Amino acid sequence: MVGRNGQIGLIGGTEPLTQALPSRSAPGAATLSPQGRGGEGSELLSQAPAPTSPLRGEVDAKRRVRGSVSRSRTLRANSTDAEQKLWSILRARQVEGHKFVRQLPVGPYFADFACREIALIVELDGGQHADNEADRVRTAFLNAEGYSVLRFWNDEVLGNLEGVRYAIVSTLALNPSPDLRFAPATLSPQGRGTLGAVAATTKKRSYRLYAETISE
Repeated sequence: MVGRNGQIGLIGGTEPLTQALPSRSAPGAATLSPQGRGGEGSELLSQAPAPTSPLRGEVDAKRRVRGSVSRSRTLRANSTDAEQKLWSILRARQVEGHKFVRQLPVGPYFADFACREIALIVELDGGQHADNEADRVRTAFLNAEGYSVLRFWNDEVLGNLEGVRYAIVSTLALNPSPDLRFAPATLSPQGRGTLGAVAATTKKRSYRLYAETISE
């Protein structure tokens, strides 16, 4: 009903309808935004926790991984004739059952070929790499990461692929020829965590297989 003062009230009383109806707001819920509550609201807003977001380090790491994958694909797509020829005998576990991958990211570098279970990297060099200080720095870094590095000239792969294959097999069996351009790892596989332990175990197994083959 309408009261004398023009307010709508409940039947049997003059209490305004807006006061009689229960509030629809949840208990304890604010009816005004913090910005509309003056100094008190501003203080509450400043005390509210900041919205959570992914850690910067995790985001940066994901970006680096995506960049490494993209770079690896580009390098594989633009491989040289020597790299393609060597890959033809390394792929699909053709060398003593060991799995090799191409353009493996290791720190700031991309290894031409790598067998992760044995911690061996195979690199190919052109004539411009002769006595190259950058290659020595690169090899030292890879060695410090726990990888042994075996290097061949492009001409060796193009002209004597079977000899290159034999050299890789002997290196996998821990019996590299002293004539090879071979740099052993300066960090033992055991120092590389779980993957290093797997590499160490596989190295021992490879040595036993090689020794049994020689003895037959």
